Amino acid sequence: MERAWIRLASLDRGEFSSDFPNLESIAESIGYNRSSLFRIIKDMKEIGLVVKANDVYRLEVPETIPEKRIQPEKAPPKPEPEVVEEKTIGEELAEEPRRRNSVSEADAKVIFVETWNTHKPESYMDERKSMNPATWIAIELQAKRLKVERQDYAEFVKSICRGLRADDWWNEKTFRVSNVFGYSANIEDKKFQSVEKLWKAGQTKEAKSAAFTGSTTDFLDWYNSKGFPVKTVVTLEVSDWNEGHTKEQEILTSSEVDRSVARVYYADGKPVYWSGKMNQKALYYLP
Repeated sequence: MERAWIRLASLDRGEFSSDFPNLESIAESIGYNRSSLFRIIKDMKEIGLVVKANDVYRLEVPETIPEKRIQPEKAPPKPEPEVVEEKTIGEELAEEPRRRNSVSEADAKVIFVETWNTHKPESYMDERKSMNPATWIAIELQAKRLKVERQDYAEFVKSICRGLRADDWWNEKTFRVSNVFGYSANIEDKKFQSVEKLWKAGQTKEAKSAAFTGSTTDFLDWYNSKGFPVKTVVTLEVSDWNEGHTKEQEILTSSEVDRSVARVYYADGKPVYWSGKMNQKALYYLP
């Protein structure tokens, strides 16, 4: 624009006159084409370098450069934020230190297999004592994520099994251990999340009640969960609640009573009385 203003000012006259009847002639005189000169003159008019009056254009000499023509420096483009990929649950677990176990791997496997085979849904497959190493790796990773130590695997598996039995979708399947826990260390996040959901669901009062079938195993677990050191559950057949109560009282009043043995009295295949029912508040109601 400055160059065009100087060239216009260098014409024979200091103002546009009849010597230059139109923009074409002016443009030709200063070496511009008409369209370029038209755009430049339009910009000059906006900042007061050219004044038009009665179709006559007059150049003006400004005292200062108009502020509106001072273009601010463009700020440098902001760098795009760095995209950080989120780690999978498996990758996060791999970075954690190894657990220090007070129970050997062999003993932990025995606990797991026996508990699984006892408490799994009926349609599920038994686990072999010689468990596939890849299946065991998945189980260990699942337990590590949930902060479950090997000595607590029995209750861990029971909770998982209760969660399976309490869920209609899981309960009707014919799955094996690897279908529930995963296989090897390549476990998807959704598999970690489903095990956590089953584990938590199996710890609810509703799940424990739904999973209680009245078997000797259920009674043994129930007594132990209430803090009673019962090691053996003996079943006896009676005609009704009264007969069960009478027989239990006779045993309790005898000279020698083994507190590690609990008795459950069944009538028509259902438990109607059991050790501790009338003298232990925690044992009055079944799960």
